[in-house]
Amino acid sequence: MRRLLKRGGGVEDIDRSFAEGVVDRFRLVAECVAKLSGHGRRDFACTLLACFVGRERSAFMQLGDGAIVIARREAPDIYDHVFWPQQGEFANETTFATGSEAEDDLQFCVHHGMVDEVALFSDGLQNMVLDYEDRKAHSKFFQPMFHSARHTSSGYSRRLSVALAEYLASPEIVSRTDDDKTLVLATRRAPSRPMPRRSRARV
Repeated sequence: MRRLLKRGGGVEDIDRSFAEGVVDRFRLVAECVAKLSGHGRRDFACTLLACFVGRERSAFMQLGDGAIVIARREAPDIYDHVFWPQQGEFANETTFATGSEAEDDLQFCVHHGMVDEVALFSDGLQNMVLDYEDRKAHSKFFQPMFHSARHTSSGYSRRLSVALAEYLASPEIVSRTDDDKTLVLATRRAPSRPMPRRSRARV
């Protein structure tokens, strides 16, 4: 993506072919690292979620479980999943970015219009924040999360990241999942009202 931007390109140049190239390059790097470390490629198996968000166009790609959730400019309080988690026939079974047929399993789409907020999370959180019966994201989970994120300066926030890590490691969350609990939040919205006391404590 950096090379694309340096050449004067942008999100409008990202298509499925570009995404497949990302996956192919990642797999080759993983194979090289595996050989140098004396391990097999399966030891580096992992899922992949990525988004490229512009002003009027966004591209999303996913391999495996976990999910990407977004809020659009025209529906600010509704958080929708981009792809449903890829899961196999058995529990904890999914597809991996290091697999030989990863390009065939790759989910890719382009969204036209303004995307204001994005959350990417691993499979340890998906059962908590996704409604499997209605195949929807739980907006009530994401609303306070993003409300807190809007009340900080742009870029990486160590303060919010530490608070979020503490919350995800709390007994309340750990009692509901023992899997990886990675959560990335990004917002371009400015705060519209003071942050409530509860949100300050949690995130």
